[in-house]
Formats: sequence, C-alpha cells, structure tokens
Amino acid sequence: MIIVQVAVDSDGCLKYLSAAGHSGLSVKGKDVLCSAVTVLLRTAARVLSDEIKESVFVRAEDPGRMEIKIFSCPDSEKGWLKGLSDMILYGLMDLREEYPGNIDLVLLKED
Repeated sequence: MIIVQVAVDSDGCLKYLSAAGHSGLSVKGKDVLCSAVTVLLRTAARVLSDEIKESVFVRAEDPGRMEIKIFSCPDSEKGWLKGLSDMILYGLMDLREEYPGNIDLVLLKED
C-alpha cells in the first residue's frame, strides 16, 4: 500500500508531505497507481523547488519514498501555493477513490 501523509496550514497551503510504499497492483515498472503517484508528486516537487527554491526541502533517496517540507512561503506566492496544494490533494483523493485498497491519504494537523 502507498501511504501519503499531508499537512496543510490554515490557508490550505502545503507544509509537509510524505509518501512511502508500493501499491502492489502490478510488477515494478508496470504499476499504473505507483506511476500516477510518482508523476504527480515528482512534478509538484520540481515546480515547488523552482518557484520557492530555498524554502523547500525535497528528498526522494529511495524508490517508493518521497518527502517534501515547505519552511516558508512569501505572501505574494500564497495563492500560487494554495493552487498547487489543491492540485496535489485532489489528485491524491481521486487516486484513493479509484484504488481504495492500494493508497491511503492521511491528513495531519498542522501546529
């Protein structure tokens, strides 16, 4: 199972995301759910790194694992970050709805 943990702030902007595991639908390299999650999260991480650069930490050292931390976001970028956060969450919720036994989405409380 893929387990994705997400924390957003009071504005709905992403603060933290952790993804780990494999869906088990098919063999490595042919698993449509793993591919979908990988493309969604890898692209989001790349866009975040390009847009708010030094305020983002991304780690994906091992296959089947990714972590994103956003330390700060300028007020001028909050609307942009909210839009990207919504895209990530809606994409993950849609995948969870389509593959309920293979991906879990855990929304964490942000302090």
